Amino acid sequence: MNSTIFLFIATLLCWGPTWYIIKFQLGTVDPMVSVFYRFFLASVIILFSIFGFAIAGFGVSSVVPICYTLASSIKDVDPTISITVITIAIYGNFMIAPPILGYIANIIGVQFVYLPIVLLFTLSTIIVFSIVQL
Repeated sequence: MNSTIFLFIATLLCWGPTWYIIKFQLGTVDPMVSVFYRFFLASVIILFSIFGFAIAGFGVSSVVPICYTLASSIKDVDPTISITVITIAIYGNFMIAPPILGYIANIIGVQFVYLPIVLLFTLSTIIVFSIVQL
């Protein structure tokens, strides 16, 4: 499916019911009241989203210190070198991932942009579990 068609359908699915609801409630509710509670509900949903992202941030923020601890405990490797390698990998990921994701989205479409990441995660999980079983 062409990505333009996908985006068009997504827009229709989001905006179509909205206009239908506005038309439906104009006969029974004052327009100002309708606008007020629609914006109020939208702001409540946004606040819950921000709260959810904050909880996810607290959960993910412990990953980097764990990586530093594990990297510094590798035998026969200087801890300063292993921590430097982890830091370079993290900053490199922040600098190279957005252009790569944009390039992938341009080639295979926006809806499949995270597919290579899922495949790499699955492959690395299989490799880790095969090494642990040895």
